[in-house]
Amino acid sequence: MTGTRVVLANVVSNSMVRSRAIADAHLIVETKGFEDVEVARKDAAGRRWCKAASDCDDAEWRFLKVGEAAFRSEAWTSLAELEAAIGLAGD
Repeated sequence: MTGTRVVLANVVSNSMVRSRAIADAHLIVETKGFEDVEVARKDAAGRRWCKAASDCDDAEWRFLKVGEAAFRSEAWTSLAELEAAIGLAGD
């Protein structure tokens, strides 16, 4: 981005994943068992960070929140299937 300076705040997440299945895709993965009052705010901040990172990078950044039930369901065998199972594919 010529002539544009973008400053992204630090983000602390459970995991950051670079997908081999999706070229130039990065996922910030948050796993949640217990949700307190701050979770919705943190999730929104994670999604905003991913949008800002994608806007100033050649890579796609996505936020993926995985609740304990979805994680333990074993109804998925790949990251793409997990994304689809929790309804965030393409987010």
